[in-house]
Amino acid sequence: MLVVSHYEIQETAARSQPWDKTTYTENAGEYYSFREKPELIRETLEDFRPYDSQRAIQTFYELLEWLNREDGALETNDCFFRPPAENPDDQFQFDTKTHGRIEFFIRKLEANLSGDAIQWLYRMVSLYLQVERPDFHCAIFDIAGAATDYIELPGGHDERTGLRLCIYFNAYGNGDADAWENLNVTIQGLFNAFKGVERAMHGDFLKFS
Repeated sequence: MLVVSHYEIQETAARSQPWDKTTYTENAGEYYSFREKPELIRETLEDFRPYDSQRAIQTFYELLEWLNREDGALETNDCFFRPPAENPDDQFQFDTKTHGRIEFFIRKLEANLSGDAIQWLYRMVSLYLQVERPDFHCAIFDIAGAATDYIELPGGHDERTGLRLCIYFNAYGNGDADAWENLNVTIQGLFNAFKGVERAMHGDFLKFS
C-alpha cells in the first residue's frame, strides 16, 4: 500500500490521554476507554455509526476491538471518518474519496515518553503498511506523531508528555460503491499491518528474502 514516508510531529494536535470532550460544533466527540469497555466501540463512534451497513465500517470496528483487546500491546486514543464525496485530490484519478484517521499509543505508557520508541513504532507501522498489498494503489496512508500528556503517569506536565501516533487514510474509487469497497481493502490492510507491528513488538520481526 502507498504510504507518505516522512516523520512529522503535529504541534497543533496536542492533547492529554485520556482527554475530555471535543469542542466541535458538529459531531462533537467524547473520550471512552475501549480497552475497559469494548462494547462501546459499536455504540459511540458518531462518525461511523450512520454507515454500519458497510463492510468497511464493520472491518474498522473489528480492528478497534482487536487493538483494544485485553492482552494487546497498543491502545486507541481517537478516530474520525468522512464518507464518500467528490474527490479533490488530483494525484488520484478517481471521482470519489473517503477518508479518516486512527490514533493510538503504546499501552505501557512510559514507553510513549521515549522518542526512540515512538520513532521505532512509526518505522514499523510504515514498513508493514508498505509490504501489505503493494499492488493496491487506490488508497494512501500518512503517519504523524502528536504531543500527548499522559496524565496517568507521575510527575508534572513536562515529565509525562510524550507522543502518540496518528494514521490518516484516504481511499478512492469511481462512485460510492467502488470507494466503499476500496476502503474495506484499505482498512483490512491496516489491520494486517497492526498485527505485524504487534508481532514485531514481541520480537518476531518481519524477514525479507
